[in-house]
Amino acid sequence: MESNPVVTTTTAPSSDSSKLSYSLQLGNTGYEVQKLQKELKMLSYFRTDATGYFGPITEHAVYKFQQSQGLVNDKESPGAGIFGPKTKDRLNEIISTREYTLKLVAEATDAKQNKILVKKDKNNSKIASSD
Repeated sequence: MESNPVVTTTTAPSSDSSKLSYSLQLGNTGYEVQKLQKELKMLSYFRTDATGYFGPITEHAVYKFQQSQGLVNDKESPGAGIFGPKTKDRLNEIISTREYTLKLVAEATDAKQNKILVKKDKNNSKIASSD
């Protein structure tokens, strides 16, 4: 069995993105683990304070998220409880969708306040406007 390197990060990366960058597993610590815990908490899989330690509670939260997304069947499934590439990609998709939705809401709110209706597609290209 191949062992994954232990990931320990102590400070926030310079990027503004809330996407997760590393595969994580039991025993990892640091900022990236804390970010994972906060995301899982927003989705109601992690129900305690984010500590930055990937322990049994985080492992179980990752497993429950994986189950809900059809990534694993049970605790005996390969990768269950490990925040690997497939789980990371799926959670990052959810984060991207949330950020895009928030951006659209902010733009719509701003447009409404300015009494201008602007409709944009996913590539941020203008589809229609009231001007």
